[in-house]
Amino acid sequence: MDTHLTPALVSAPSFDRTGRPAITKARATARLQTSAATGAGDVFELARGEVIALAGRRGQSVEVLSGRLWLTQTGDTGDHFVAAGEQHTLGAGGRLVIEGDSPAPAQWRWRR
Repeated sequence: MDTHLTPALVSAPSFDRTGRPAITKARATARLQTSAATGAGDVFELARGEVIALAGRRGQSVEVLSGRLWLTQTGDTGDHFVAAGEQHTLGAGGRLVIEGDSPAPAQWRWRR
């Protein structure tokens, strides 16, 4: 009787630079969309050059807690750079592109 067991291939969990389990981009985007829809105050982080695209709604605000973000939105001819302590309120609904634009990761949240 052969008692040799072959281990199953298991992918090791990935961790972020702080040692916390990293979440996949798909899960992060889903969490962002839920937060955008509910106006929840979850805090999100974007590293410099990291980009996400979301559906924004008129009257929602992006509040930057640390760092700086670069925002562009469908129908808005201007780019917006929002730094720590500032917020930007969306004038219309539509696709919102947010990019980290500071040496250290930018932390931000949705506000209603």
